[in-house]
Order: sequence, then structure tokens, then C-alpha cells
Amino acid sequence: MDVTAVLLAGSAGERMYPLCGVDDDAMFNDDANAKTSASNAPPTPKCLLPLAGSTPLALLIAAVKTAGLPNANIKVLAAPEIYPQISAYMQTNNPTIEITKLTVECGGSADALRQVKREKKVDPSHSILLLSSDLVLENASTLVGLVETHRSVCNDKKDSISLLFADFGHEDGDGVPVKESKKSKLGFLAREDEDIEFVGLAVKGGPMENDNLCAVSNPVKRLLLKVSRAEIDETEENVGDTPKLEIPKELVRAAIRNPQSSLSLRTDLVDLHAYVISPWVWGNLISCQPFETLQSIQHDIIPLLTKQQLSGFDAETSESCSIAPEEFTVAAHVLPRSAILALRVCTVPNYLHACKEAVTHSIRRPALHPSSLPSTFGRLEGTVHAKDNALFLEGAEKGSGGACKNSTVGKNSKIGSKCKINNCMIMDNVTIANGVTLQNSIISDGVTIEDGCNLNDCQVAPAVLVAAKTKVNGETLV
Repeated sequence: MDVTAVLLAGSAGERMYPLCGVDDDAMFNDDANAKTSASNAPPTPKCLLPLAGSTPLALLIAAVKTAGLPNANIKVLAAPEIYPQISAYMQTNNPTIEITKLTVECGGSADALRQVKREKKVDPSHSILLLSSDLVLENASTLVGLVETHRSVCNDKKDSISLLFADFGHEDGDGVPVKESKKSKLGFLAREDEDIEFVGLAVKGGPMENDNLCAVSNPVKRLLLKVSRAEIDETEENVGDTPKLEIPKELVRAAIRNPQSSLSLRTDLVDLHAYVISPWVWGNLISCQPFETLQSIQHDIIPLLTKQQLSGFDAETSESCSIAPEEFTVAAHVLPRSAILALRVCTVPNYLHACKEAVTHSIRRPALHPSSLPSTFGRLEGTVHAKDNALFLEGAEKGSGGACKNSTVGKNSKIGSKCKINNCMIMDNVTIANGVTLQNSIISDGVTIEDGCNLNDCQVAPAVLVAAKTKVNGETLV
């Protein structure tokens, strides 16, 4: 099975304002100066944010190459509004990798694949490894395992799409699952409501996880249900405080068709927007009814494929798209819980967590299976302070006294004396005066923070001056 990786940069990252994108309020602000400022400031793509001395895009390309794909089998697609920045970055760092500008009509990942087909960017006989460009993976073995899972269910008589899930569940000391509302207080990454899904997996015997990241997900899990929590909460029939999840009988029958099979319903799995898509699916099916008007692989195509894999595609589609249900599989490759760093840099909490964990995993890499590939964070630039779990990049300095823990300090940034910094991302050319306290905050390029400031859970936009003695909690400073 031949594979071509398609890295999709579909947006700057509006959920990460002011680090990326444009504030929604600024776009509709009646003040003319606010509109001009918002429109003139080029958005920084989330895949180009600094991360452990690199960027998510660079680290992802390195992981794809380590997984065995040459430059010729790697394509980058970028939305029009961020194409100039990504194109310039690629020309400097990976000039031999082809980058394509998506059309303004492109409304999502499915439209992007239709453009790939239309412009003949990928060999029609290849499966596509579709990856979000903001995906951060500690180890390329994750991609190898996903591809091998797909290969195991895809043969001459079957077509399929395979998804990569990460287990974001956590338990307290008594083995009780930790609620999302309490995760951040315990040092875990909490998900937003819109990122929580009900995922139904049919498993044929064996354990749910496999500690070998390179191995085929054993046993291969078939995805039979994928419904967002928000979709259930918004259903008109489900009014009141207890929305209901309805599971079709045919889904249960499909799960237990084999006596050794079982249906597992989970809410702790996160779709990482990493898919292996068979040639028949990306080259044919998504251009047929009822798929041709759907825009998103995650939100539109996969839920419909998941439902129709139980009944086939010949009832409502053209003859060219017909296929029997036993010949199609939506497979899931599930990463072991807490075994490896795998997440998308698509929200501010995710980004801050990735910055901290990149340094943590480079210092204290978890024990992996012997067949696993080298860590993406094996050799970080700059100086790593293992005791404090901190990374200081070239030219970064810290004054006497105080502490800097679980943080990254960017190039040529200066920290004064008696500063207390914990779980922060400090970008390049930042000046922090004396006696400053920073907690769970992101400080963008060129920021100046004067004496005695105290910032907790804050994001500071580029080149902002934070006046002396400023004390804020949970604010965005622009």
C-alpha cells in the first residue's frame, strides 16, 4: 500500500486569539481603527507558533519523514489567508516539499481533498495520510501504527478510512475518572465541551490498548458511533438537564455479531484529525451523492461513513460508488493512555500544555516499546534545565533569585531578578523586569513587562507593554 501524506493548514486558528487569527469582536467592531488594525495584522498560523525551539509544522514533517515517507510523498495545503506565511516558511525550511494554495471556495478538509483530486496532486492509487498541520506527536511510531492499522483492514475487497484517537482520560488516586472541570487543577489538560465526543468501538476480543506504538492496533477496532456532546445537547427532542444518547439496534447487532466481540462506548477519546483514507474514498466516494456537498472529513464525512458502513452505499449513491457493507470498514487506532504526547495545538490550553510536555518528554521520556522510533523531542535547541523542567533558547537570560519552572524562554528574552515563572511560554525578544510573577501564561514576541506585575492565566499579544504593578487573572492583553 503506497501512501502520500497531506498536511492541511486550513485556518490561522481563531480559537487561539491573540496568538493567532483575528478576534471575532474586532471583525464586527464599529470602531474604524479597530477594523483597520484587525485586517492589517497578518494572522500567525497556529502551525508556525514556537514550540520547543521549533514549530508544530516542522516537527510534524520530521515525524512523517521518520515514519518512512520521502519529500515527494509529502504535500502541504494552506488556506489563502495564511498561504504567504506558510509558503515563505516552507521555502526556507523544506523547499523541496510541494505546497498548494487552497481555493477561496474551499470550505473544509473534504473540499481540500477534492482539490487534490482535481489538480492531480496525489497519485490516484495512493492512500492519503491526512494530517492537521497543528498536530504534535512525540513519536513517529504513532503514524506508523495508524498506517499499519489501515493496511490490516484494507485489501483488494475492502476499502476503508482509519482514524487516530488519543486517550485523554485520567483517574485520581482511588481510580475514579477525573471530571473535565477538575483536570486543570490536577495538572491535566481539560477539553472544551465542543471537543468531547461519544465514541462507540466494536472490539473483537483482546485488550483495548497495545503498548507497542508501531504495532497494528490489536485487535483492530471498528468505529460504529461518533457523536459530539454538543450535538446531543442541542437535539430538540432532548430537552431538560439530561440529554439522551440513542444507540441504534443495528449498531449493537453489528458489534456483537461475533460472539467474542463487544461494544465499548467512551467519552475519553479525542479525534486527532489524523486519517488514512483509501483511494476509492478520497478519489471517488466524496465526489458522489450524498457526499459531494459535504465539507468536513471529521464532522460530515466520517459520521456518515460510520452509519452507512452497516448498510452499504448502493441505496442512495450512483453505481460507481456502490459497495457492500461487509467490504467497507471505518477503523480506529487508539493510543495508550498517557503513554505518549499526541495532541493538536488548536486552543490556548492545548498549546501551553504542548510547550510544557515537549520539554518534559525530552528530559524524562516514557518507556516505549523497543520497536518505537526516536522521539521527536530528542534533541531540543538551547539549554535544558532538567531540575526545573525549563528550556532557555539562544540568548535567553535570567536574573538572580526567583525561579523559572515548566516553561520555555524564547531567543534573546531577558528575565529580571526575583521573578517567579511557572508553566509559561515566553516567546522571543521579551523583556521581563524585576519581581514579576507569571503563572499559566503565554507572552508573545516583543512584549515588555515592567516591575512587580502578576499575571495568571493570561495571554499577551505581540509588542504589548504591561505597566508596572499590573495584576490580572484570566485576561487577554492586547
